[in-house]
Amino acid sequence: MNKFSRFIVVITAGIVLLHSPIGAEDFNSGSEPDGFGGLIWGTKIAGLKGMKLVRRDAGPGGEEIYTASHLSPLFCGVRVGRVEYGFWKGQLWKVSLLTAGRDSYLELREAVFKCFGAGELEAAPRPGITRFSWVGGITRMVLTYEDRTESGSLVITSRRIADDIIDRTMTAGEDD
Repeated sequence: MNKFSRFIVVITAGIVLLHSPIGAEDFNSGSEPDGFGGLIWGTKIAGLKGMKLVRRDAGPGGEEIYTASHLSPLFCGVRVGRVEYGFWKGQLWKVSLLTAGRDSYLELREAVFKCFGAGELEAAPRPGITRFSWVGGITRMVLTYEDRTESGSLVITSRRIADDIIDRTMTAGEDD
């Protein structure tokens, strides 16, 4: 990976950390997930059947994104448009739930608030973006809506593996 790619990953990770209150437990008591849909953080892709590789993203370790048509597209009782599973170095570390249309997003937001609590409303990175976050000891979630595209996403990540990605990215940059 070149210096520019490492720089982008480090900046992105830093923004995520800056928007993550240290020690905060934003999830309702007992509701913090340790994975998604029966898969816990760190589950190896090698042991899973029915996963379809949709793309490889540039970055440290080359994250691979999969879909799984055999797994339920329901989250907190609400159907989402698409579920993407992110694996880094062969381990589940991220799940992205994507919605299309304002009504679908609002339905997901209501269900997420009911399941996990209201989260923390973050400052908008730019006009027309609404973002809520939840930070726990194991998991971080970010719910985002963009007015311009009328699309929403809920990104759920393992904090431990995200920290590993940041550490490896920082260390890789020292070798140059």
